[in-house]
Amino acid sequence: MYERSFYEKGILGTVVFLIIFIGWMLPKTISSSKNPMTRVYERNQYPGFDSNLKIIVEGETNPLLGDETFIREQMRRSAQKLLERRGYTNFSNENSDYTIKITYRTNRFFVSETSSLDKMSTYNQGYYSTGSSYGVNLANMMSTLRFNTTTQSSKIMTLKTITTFEHIISMEIITTEKLIWKGDVYFNSRNIDLMNEIIPVFQKLLSGFPKKEDIYPLVQVVKKDKLDNYYKTKCKGYYFMSPALPYKIEFKETSASSKSIGHVTGIENPEGFEAFVDLLQTAEIMLPTGVSKYKDPFKANIWSKVRLGGTYYLGSKSNKVHILIDLVGKPSGYLISKARIVSQEEYQEFKTKLKEWNTFLENYFDFYE
Repeated sequence: MYERSFYEKGILGTVVFLIIFIGWMLPKTISSSKNPMTRVYERNQYPGFDSNLKIIVEGETNPLLGDETFIREQMRRSAQKLLERRGYTNFSNENSDYTIKITYRTNRFFVSETSSLDKMSTYNQGYYSTGSSYGVNLANMMSTLRFNTTTQSSKIMTLKTITTFEHIISMEIITTEKLIWKGDVYFNSRNIDLMNEIIPVFQKLLSGFPKKEDIYPLVQVVKKDKLDNYYKTKCKGYYFMSPALPYKIEFKETSASSKSIGHVTGIENPEGFEAFVDLLQTAEIMLPTGVSKYKDPFKANIWSKVRLGGTYYLGSKSNKVHILIDLVGKPSGYLISKARIVSQEEYQEFKTKLKEWNTFLENYFDFYE
């Protein structure tokens, strides 16, 4: 049985305290929004890498009619793929040591909303609480801050009624008919299709699971002359959620007056676009780049400029690359300012600074003797 010392240091108590305190002190931004719901039981118990796992999915989407077998199978495969990337390799429908049960429900409802971009991005935020890493939990707390506060620079322009969807996902770990762990996720989205946002949601739920550091995802190479086609097909008009960040993420497009060729800026290595998109949805910790010293992880300047990094196999397992993504905070969320493939030396420098940031967080949240 795998057990983390993360919660022994009191981080969960910190999350709950901040949610209650901030919710009491500050006004709600959107009065019609439901409060995030989370439940976690026996959160420090996880399967070992040699355990046999079975994944089952149950759920329904309203107002869709008919069998959802295909959707459930997609969700099962997504969860298994993310578990494989953590180091789990034994999956079987028979003689399993652990059953990972995923239950989902999507409901449609209507809500009055302002057209303010800041308010809209707040509405689209979800809150998650599981046995997760320092990076994920800190993003959770910042998301709660955003959910419960108003932004002075935001201007309410008009009021309108929109259609939105409430997604609720539950993940349980069961052994010999006994529930040993459970995490719930609640969030709102404009999109009825849960699969469009399932990767960062699952990654948050799985972030407390043990992870082997020498496993790198294999992604496809994007043709250099097909950057615009890829972007318009898979990214245009869509925002991304990241486990490491509390606000939505978008690519930066060229302006109408720009002489640049193409529709998206900041992509220095178009062949790595698939890796860039994957990292945005799976990174579990960010590195602040707008400050020289770490004092308070909740200060706005910590989150104003950030960097994500990861290692991938690009096209084949003989081509290992390191990537970095720089993001800049705006009232509407994050814009991607630069995404590129970097050298081993530059990536190692990033890893060193990331370790310093994580050590700072460990010390910051180490309250008890």
